Amino acid sequence: SPSLTGADEHVTQVDELKILSEDSLELTCEGEGMPPPTYSWFWENRPLVPSLMSYRVNKHELVIDKVKVENSGTFTCLAVNPAGTAEKHFNVSVQVPAHIGTGRQDGWKATTINQETVVNSSFTLFCPASGVPEPSILWSKDNNHLDFVSKYNLPTENTGLVPDKHRLESQEISRNLFEIEKRLLERAKLSNNGRRLTVDNATHLDSGIYSCIAENEAGNDKLEFVVSVL
Repeated sequence: SPSLTGADEHVTQVDELKILSEDSLELTCEGEGMPPPTYSWFWENRPLVPSLMSYRVNKHELVIDKVKVENSGTFTCLAVNPAGTAEKHFNVSVQVPAHIGTGRQDGWKATTINQETVVNSSFTLFCPASGVPEPSILWSKDNNHLDFVSKYNLPTENTGLVPDKHRLESQEISRNLFEIEKRLLERAKLSNNGRRLTVDNATHLDSGIYSCIAENEAGNDKLEFVVSVL
C-alpha cells in the first residue's frame, strides 16, 4: 500500500499550520508505492473543487496563491494505488494581524486623534480593532496601563528601615499617579469587547494621551487619542 512522507501508517498524521491572509499556502503530500499513487485533495471532508476556493495542484502539491480567512480548515491528501490508500491531514489556520481601522478607504490611517470635551461631561474613545484571531485590546493613559481587572491595592512596604528622601518622593509620585488613575477608573467603563472606552464626569486631570493597543499572535496596532478637558 502507498505511504506518505512524514506520515505514520498507524497514526493519523495532522500538521498544524498557521499562515497570514494573502500569503501563499503550499501543502506537500509526497507518497511512495508501486505503482506510484494518485492524489486527491479534500477540504473539510469535501472533495476540493474550484467552486470552493481558488487553487492549483502540481502532482503531489496543493498551492493557494493568496490564501483567505475562509480557507481555514482541515485539508486532507488521499494517496491511492491498487494496494490501498494513505492519507495526511493539514489543519490550516489563516490569520489576519490585529489592525485598527479609522474609516478611510484609501489606505491612509490616522495614528492620533484629537478630542476635546468639557468638565463634568462624558467622553468616549472608540478603537475599531479587527483581526483573526480576535485581538485583545489594552488601554493606557500617559503610558500607564488602565487596569480594569485588578483591585487597585497598592503594595505596602514596611522593612523597619528608614527610607531615604528620594525613595519617599518616588513613592509619593507613584501614589499620586495611582490615585489619579483610580479616580479615572471609577468613572470609566469598557464596552464593545473593549473597543469603546467611556469616561463620565470628566475632570481636568483626565486630559492626556490615551492609547489603545490591539494585539493578536499575528501582529499588533496602536491608536492614540489626545484628550483635552476644557
